[in-house]
Amino acid sequence: MVGIISEDFCRGGVFGVDVASLVFPCAAAGGPAPVCCEVGDASNEKGRGHVLCLHHGFWFAEREGFEPHAADFLRKVRELGFAVKLDTNGCDPARLAEILNQGLVDYVAMDVKNAPARYAETVGIPGFNPAPVEESIRLLRKSTVDYEFRTTLVRELHRPEDLDAIAAWLAGAPRYYLQNFVDSGNLIGRGYHGFTAEQLQGFAERVRP
Repeated sequence: MVGIISEDFCRGGVFGVDVASLVFPCAAAGGPAPVCCEVGDASNEKGRGHVLCLHHGFWFAEREGFEPHAADFLRKVRELGFAVKLDTNGCDPARLAEILNQGLVDYVAMDVKNAPARYAETVGIPGFNPAPVEESIRLLRKSTVDYEFRTTLVRELHRPEDLDAIAAWLAGAPRYYLQNFVDSGNLIGRGYHGFTAEQLQGFAERVRP
């Protein structure tokens, strides 16, 4: 399934964990400001209430890699009766495999920044090798955990042929979502733009199987 999403949203009763496994200095990167909390907060009623009040059930981890005790934290969250959604950029497949193999998440959403040939340019790391991303894609394909891939489209970084390459890379995935870039005002760089609604729809038609 190919779809277009306009913004992130929260569902009650779902405990979302936003843990990018590598900081990408991409000038067009953005996202919600994180709320920092200790692993122990998951089993503490006061801490739990604080998290739920602020983010309607979502917990956002700082984007500095998988928390060393992430598995322990997720286990405690599940003991509280929450379903867990994991958001990742896929750059730490070993940790992702650990979490998947222990059955600690119910759903995974993975960002695919661009076609493999343009990954380094898009994430702002010269010479970046997307092999870890490729491995995370493979892990999700063989996992029994439900998942989706998504790409945030930036006019200055994505061309029609890039979408063709991404579609071929992710062929057979159950869900692939395109979301339009929106300047949050908290970006590393400037001069980035999204696409028109018509252009976005054209991309969706282009990558639809």
